[in-house]
Amino acid sequence: MKYFGKKKKLADVNFLDMSSLMDIIFILLIFVMVSISFSKDYKVIDMTLPETKEGNTPETEEHKSLTISLKADGSIYYEKEKIGLEDLKLKMAGKEMQKREVYLNIEKKVYYENFINLMEVLKKVNIQKVKLGLEESS
Repeated sequence: MKYFGKKKKLADVNFLDMSSLMDIIFILLIFVMVSISFSKDYKVIDMTLPETKEGNTPETEEHKSLTISLKADGSIYYEKEKIGLEDLKLKMAGKEMQKREVYLNIEKKVYYENFINLMEVLKKVNIQKVKLGLEESS
């Protein structure tokens, strides 16, 4: 069989330079990975933590702090009085309570779910300042 026209030589074939295309794909991949990690909706509860060097309950001149204790068995104490979550929500619903600081004493072995439930109640009644109790380091 005879070919009509010229035979194509291997050197005549044009190659597409892929290096610039690979650079663009790599940059787009980095952009997508970074934008996905920043787009996660993290639910964060803002808290003000006390200094560990002082070891005493922080109080303001105008409004004394409320003390809420959360025990390992899930029981909640409001100023040394055992109380449930719903009762705590009712007690703290007043507007004068919103201006006060809440000082949380939480035992080491408290389930995380109990802590989150307590923080949700405090957030629902619009408590702005929450401080966590810490043991003084020796």
